[in-house]
Amino acid sequence: MNGRRSKIHSRKSQLKYNVMPVLQMRINIVGLVLLFITTGCNHGAPQDNAVENQVNPITDSDFLTQPLWNDGKAEIAFYKVEREFTTNGRTSKHEYWAATVLVKHDFNQRFMGKHELGEMNGLPTYDADKVSSFQWGFFDVNPDIFWHSGFVTFFIHAAQADLRPLLETQTQISLEGNHYFALRFTPDGTVRRVWTGDALTAPDTTFAYRSHAYPVPLIPLLVRALNFSKTKRHEFWVLYPLPKASYVRARAEMIGTDEVETPEGSITSEQIVVRYAERLYYPNGILRHYALEETYWRSVELNRQILKLETQEYDVGGDTIKHRLVLMEQLRSQWWREDVKSRLKHVPIGIF
Repeated sequence: MNGRRSKIHSRKSQLKYNVMPVLQMRINIVGLVLLFITTGCNHGAPQDNAVENQVNPITDSDFLTQPLWNDGKAEIAFYKVEREFTTNGRTSKHEYWAATVLVKHDFNQRFMGKHELGEMNGLPTYDADKVSSFQWGFFDVNPDIFWHSGFVTFFIHAAQADLRPLLETQTQISLEGNHYFALRFTPDGTVRRVWTGDALTAPDTTFAYRSHAYPVPLIPLLVRALNFSKTKRHEFWVLYPLPKASYVRARAEMIGTDEVETPEGSITSEQIVVRYAERLYYPNGILRHYALEETYWRSVELNRQILKLETQEYDVGGDTIKHRLVLMEQLRSQWWREDVKSRLKHVPIGIF
């Protein structure tokens, strides 16, 4: 049994930032083949010039600016995550808990952080530097995940008006060491990438930001904000920063409604499929997988919560992988003033 676990752990370890170049090459080849196949279909990958012809913005301003976000509380959601690996005919299933946090606040573009009145870092602050924004984050809350890939946390700040990205930060703590990654979006249209850690590091670099582009961890929040009132399909760019900055075309399509079973009962949802022109290798955050296509179930309630997320079955270097995420509980809370754990009904306290 120990030998089998060691083999499975060894295979899983390849799905991290220090993945071998040969595996990266295999993934790219598979992605290109699938892209060639799907572009022949009406509902395949996004086409050239589609993003440029989009109506700006693609997000729903009524949703993003509704009074719900002004109650001074944070939205906290807990998910059960299921991942299934099949290697050499053997299947390994792994389950763990994860959480997301969404809160509205003012962001200071000059200091790249939450805006504070008066001064920041000993320097004066000005209203001109302030942007009303959302801070959205993801983190693992199950200690067992540490032995598989370490603890992962990311936060991303995006403008409330249209989810234009402002700042993304990620940290990963594992037996291999610490890892830190950041994307800083400046008002002049420049993006600065910081990437450092014990296992892998790279020099800081800058590149130009492209409109209608969203970092990978922002996609779930973007799905919640997409406006399908006039069209059932949106094209956009995904900012893919590793190993070098590039932009990948993507398409989100509303395909219908569905009922999702949750611990609180059945909830009506809108089913949205997101397809990427290239497979994205991005092991951190709510995605946490190689993605070419994924399906979201977003609630029709005011906050349009992501109720469920699934990827289609796919093959990576001979390994078949499935990924599924299901909402177990959500609440709005001033978590800095109250004991959130005392309010939970469907999340075991032992995971904290």
